[in-house]
Amino acid sequence: MKWKSIALIALAAALLGGGWFARAAWRAHRGLITLHVRNAPLADVVRSIERQSWQTICANQKLKARITLDVDSAPLDQVLDLVSARAGARWGKTYAVYAADSAQAAIENVLRGGATLAGAGFTNIAPKADPEAMEQMSGLVNGQPQAHSGPMVMKQNGAMKMFTISSSGAVEQWSSERIVMQASLAAQLSDPPADANPESAARAAAAVHGRSRLYYALERSPVAMAGGGGGMRSMSWNSSGPRGGHGDPGHPPSMSEIMANISQAQRAGRLRELSYSPEEQVERARQNATGKTQVRFESNETTK
Repeated sequence: MKWKSIALIALAAALLGGGWFARAAWRAHRGLITLHVRNAPLADVVRSIERQSWQTICANQKLKARITLDVDSAPLDQVLDLVSARAGARWGKTYAVYAADSAQAAIENVLRGGATLAGAGFTNIAPKADPEAMEQMSGLVNGQPQAHSGPMVMKQNGAMKMFTISSSGAVEQWSSERIVMQASLAAQLSDPPADANPESAARAAAAVHGRSRLYYALERSPVAMAGGGGGMRSMSWNSSGPRGGHGDPGHPPSMSEIMANISQAQRAGRLRELSYSPEEQVERARQNATGKTQVRFESNETTK
């Protein structure tokens, strides 16, 4: 009887464990995330999302935000939108194509801000640089770059692209999805993909006899997000849609809404520029020339 009882207990435990695993696998497949955190370190929040999504998420080591968030069965993309907004960050997908096992640790170090892409032996192969957008961003007039009041955002083939001017005056392109490859393999790629997506990454890996892996990465945003870095307001989400918390209307900011707010902030910035006196305009031009002017994103969210 004793052995039968032990066997029954073991069987019950196995069934319960199997049921938990099956539910976790189903939720991970659907990308459903549940978080109830208050003033939690970003690193802890990222680890919780990784456990639930079965995805690898790398956060830049310079991001030191604390997050307050209340979500139930929210899509992974929505959760990353919310976390990024509170951390003053932006997130994207990086498809890494490599052959050597050591390259995996190298690209993860890059995504955490510990090294440059070239320094780790990688190169970006998609999406390709958009010369027209870069020229528009730099505002070339008779070969002379003109001052620009903020980032330019565009959506192309499902990926969000952002063009910004660095402190040195160079135009930089960032995409919400990209493919990076070991530089030693890139030389073997005769037909690089134009866009970044899972299919393009898989084809590129097959062409160079390598393998591809998806990473989600959080990095500092060039646009300061209002309310970011502290998670002052909680947001709830359940499987049937948004649910407001603490008086919140329950409308999580989608990527399109964030970009629309950026455009709105740009227009407001241009209006402010027109309102400056000639003396103020000269002073701001001097600040722009020395790289001291910072772009600020003014959200229409109300901090609770």
